[in-house]
Amino acid sequence: DVRACLRRPALQLAFAALVIGQVVMVAVMSVTSVHLKDHGYSADGIGTVISGHVLGMYTPSPLTGWLVDRLGRLPVVVGGSIIAVVACVMAAAAHPDNHMMMIVALFVLGLGWNGTFVAGSTLTTDAVTAGERQRIQAVADMATFLASGLASLLAGFALEWSNYATMGVIGACIATLCGVLALAYRPRLRTTQSAF
Repeated sequence: DVRACLRRPALQLAFAALVIGQVVMVAVMSVTSVHLKDHGYSADGIGTVISGHVLGMYTPSPLTGWLVDRLGRLPVVVGGSIIAVVACVMAAAAHPDNHMMMIVALFVLGLGWNGTFVAGSTLTTDAVTAGERQRIQAVADMATFLASGLASLLAGFALEWSNYATMGVIGACIATLCGVLALAYRPRLRTTQSAF
C-alpha cells in the first residue's frame, strides 16, 4: 500500500529531497534563458550557460554516489541543499553581463540538484522492499515531474511579477527548507543506518 509506505520517515525525506531539489533547479533554470535573452544574449551565449548547468547536473554522479555510500544519505541531502542555496544566491547577485558568473552559478545549481537527487533516489530505494519498489518509484517520478511543471509555470509568473534576482532569492529559501527538513528528520532516521 503506497500510503502505508509514505508513513516511513526515510521515504518522506526521500520524496522531500527529490521534489524540493527539482523545484529549485527547474524554477531557476527555466527563467534563466528568458532573463539572459532580455539582456541581449545570443542563442550561443544562452546555450553555454545552460550547457554548464547540464554539466553540473550529471557529471558529478559517480562522485556523488561514492559520497552517499561513504558519508551517508542525509549528509548528501543537506550538502546538496546548501550548494543549491549558494547557487541561487550567486545567480541572484550575478550581473547578467557577467557571462562567466552566470555559467558558474548555473553549474553550481546543477551540482546541488545532483546531490539531492542521488541521495533522495538512494533513500527511496533503501526505504522500500523489492516488491514495493516499482510502485513507489512511479509515485516518486510522478511527484517530481508534476513539481517540475508547477515550478516552471510559477517561476514564469514570478519573473513577470518581479525579477530574476527575486527568483534566485525564492529558490534559495526553498532550498534552505530542504536542508532544514533533512536535519529535522535526523532523529526519526536513527534506526536506519543507511540514512546517515
